[in-house]
Amino acid sequence: LPTAKPDLPLPDFKAIGSVSERKEAFFGFLGPLVTEINGRLLNERAEVKVLREYYEDKGKLSDGRLEKLNVLLEKYKFEEIESPEKDTFKDLLSRIDIIPPSMALAQAAVESGWATPNSLMNSAVTSGRTGDST
Repeated sequence: LPTAKPDLPLPDFKAIGSVSERKEAFFGFLGPLVTEINGRLLNERAEVKVLREYYEDKGKLSDGRLEKLNVLLEKYKFEEIESPEKDTFKDLLSRIDIIPPSMALAQAAVESGWATPNSLMNSAVTSGRTGDST
């Protein structure tokens, strides 16, 4: 996932004594980040669809369009290509999709213990990383 804004100050969740208030602050902090990241993913999906339509119409991509496609392919761990095939777009779209906000927030809550440990500041929850370190 794209990285969240590094300059966004992390609230002091530990200082919030009430569990319900902590949950509200937690969701209030992470909810907009999830929405922003999902927006970026939707934009990337739209870009792939435009490239696919161009390819289907013309039978090939211009150099600039192929470069855009290769940037996205690399970002989502595919090999660079010289010419796309029909499945190229389908395969790429299968890796670019939004994460339902409720699922992302529930996972963040589970992984961080509702942001109670100090490790949240350095965790994958706020940086958009997955458990895969490669």
